[in-house]
Amino acid sequence: MGLLPSGSTRKRDRDVAQARPSAARPAEPSPALPGEPRPRIRWVAGGDRLLVDERWLLTPATGSFTALPYLPPGKPDPTPPTLAVDASGTRVALFDGKSLRTGPLKGPLGPRVRLPRWPKRAASEEEAEPARDVPFWASERHVVVRHARDYPDEGEARCQKLDVDTRQWSSAPCPEGELPTLWEIDPGPGNWVALLSSGEGHPNVAFAHYDLQKGQRPAPGPKLDLYPSGPIEASFSKDGARILLATPCPLAERPERPCEDVPDDAPWRLYAWSIPQRALALVRAGLPADVTPSPKGDTLAWPEPRRVCVAPLAEPGKPSCFPVPTP
Repeated sequence: MGLLPSGSTRKRDRDVAQARPSAARPAEPSPALPGEPRPRIRWVAGGDRLLVDERWLLTPATGSFTALPYLPPGKPDPTPPTLAVDASGTRVALFDGKSLRTGPLKGPLGPRVRLPRWPKRAASEEEAEPARDVPFWASERHVVVRHARDYPDEGEARCQKLDVDTRQWSSAPCPEGELPTLWEIDPGPGNWVALLSSGEGHPNVAFAHYDLQKGQRPAPGPKLDLYPSGPIEASFSKDGARILLATPCPLAERPERPCEDVPDDAPWRLYAWSIPQRALALVRAGLPADVTPSPKGDTLAWPEPRRVCVAPLAEPGKPSCFPVPTP
């Protein structure tokens, strides 16, 4: 997960198409050139694979890319549906704004289940900004869709949950971020969730417990001050004992406004929040920008223009980099 919006995919219930494996080759991290986009990446499948641009699965052990079978061929959709990944990183929900499809990460996905109509707003709200729909896995068999404007009034958010076994919708309690615009909800082990929100250009990531009976409850997660606009990649360790935080901001060394006056080209740092001990500790400094740790805690990945680099945590200066296939 990270403070970047997620995109996603569609299509075909067939065997996964395999791209030609890219040769793993050690490479020094290269600086981004103007106009060259970096792929979006996140760890899935318990830290064994990376989801790249919501289109490919990269297996770092072999350097091979696998095309997601529910994607249309050709260039990425400029307005793609949203891909929500469950806490195990093995199941997905594909939301196109009107319906959901669920299934294994590698596909195939099940049939579309249409979302019920949301209750109509009051007449005074009809000309307000459009609503944002955020799907997330709330349990092994339930996907929740949160429906709210970017700056909702208190209590305005509405949520519906889909039972993926019965394909029935029903109401659900709504989670809330610390800032007005909640745009991503990432589930973790147990009942943990990470709530990524923003307001007036400032990002925030908060941690809480959520279940379908009690709704959102406080959790002993780190309190992060990312003002004015500190980037961060946050994830849960596979064993559920730590929250991993990658950022250029000195979170532990300067708890109050650690992101203030941090240069854009500052090296990133990896921190670990111990859930049992409720303590934040620096794991490693001097890391590449946008680095994200594996849930296993032993491997790092980061995007570079047109490629993805992976390295052991113990030796981040010796990465293997894999060119992203052309759609």
